[in-house]
Amino acid sequence: MMKAGPPTPYLVVDRDVLDRNLERMRSIAARHGVRLRPHMKTTKSVEIALAAHGGQAGSITVSTLREARHFADAGFRDILYAVTTTPAKVTEIAALGAATGAQITILAEDATVAAAVGAEAQSCGLRLPALIDIDCGYGRSGLRPDDPHLPVLGRLIQDHPCLSLAGVMTHAGQAYDCRDADAVRRVARQEVSATVAAATLLRDIGLPVPTVSIGSTPTALLADDLSGITEIRPGNYQFLDLTQAAISVCGPGDIALRVVTEVLSHHPGGHALVDAGALALSKDTGADGHYGIVARIGDAPAPPGLFIAKVAQEQGYLRGPHGLDLTWLLPVGTRVEVLPNHACMTAAAHDFYHIRSDSHAPDIWRRVNGWH
Repeated sequence: MMKAGPPTPYLVVDRDVLDRNLERMRSIAARHGVRLRPHMKTTKSVEIALAAHGGQAGSITVSTLREARHFADAGFRDILYAVTTTPAKVTEIAALGAATGAQITILAEDATVAAAVGAEAQSCGLRLPALIDIDCGYGRSGLRPDDPHLPVLGRLIQDHPCLSLAGVMTHAGQAYDCRDADAVRRVARQEVSATVAAATLLRDIGLPVPTVSIGSTPTALLADDLSGITEIRPGNYQFLDLTQAAISVCGPGDIALRVVTEVLSHHPGGHALVDAGALALSKDTGADGHYGIVARIGDAPAPPGLFIAKVAQEQGYLRGPHGLDLTWLLPVGTRVEVLPNHACMTAAAHDFYHIRSDSHAPDIWRRVNGWH
């Protein structure tokens, strides 16, 4: 049996890798002359948000109002809530701002809804800056840059007494369908082109567009030209994962997050059973259908070819190359570290990060989960 540590399964963050990832993105933002507004939906950690800005409480992006409250309570004052805002959310936004002094920027994509949001803001005595959501080809939400509703929405926001037009933003989620770096760069060009076109249209009718914001880790890391863009909002770059590695954005050595799990038993079918299943790893699969790759066995690098082949709710099936004797390599009680396919979903089931570093003391960092 191996030496005991925290109860498994749990998350480990390699802080040295994390710091390297954060510095890489800061350098990219500086090279392009754009503001970095990291999306905190992946890590949901105050410590990581501070580190992303070199120790300062800088501009951030969130995807839930619980995240907004968590970071505002920690001193973050410039927060983009990057989910389309409905009237039902305005009272909570108003209370959050009044309690913390944080400025919450909202997202709009429909004139009727935006008018209702403005009316609710007026009843709360609140004036909300709003970005218009632009669809750059992902197809999830937002207006295409040539949509005739775009100038109508822009004018409504700017003319409303309790709204102000802060700019435009987009998310190139289609970058995750790419299979190589050149394809990601093509998506990055589409992302920039669509967002700048929307900004130009609004400016041409006399509306202010101070912020032109794009956001996706693959495109932020690989874009070759961000002319016309003022801000980037990547999030996954903080940890990275096997999905990013599969599209040539990073290598396995750049992945800062791991799930530590313990071997429970061995099965005649050839797999070792571990105590990290779908809830600890997520059900997102890799390019080969696996649920994660084993990177370490105890304190040593793992041999190639070990992976999680199948998951139940709380158990995973660990397999290796044909003919490898897992009973010898992984006795019951052995702890292994698994690289996740999708760091955002994997981290979401955990409350803490166990911090490991060659240059910093071990630590435990809390993350915020939930919606309200």
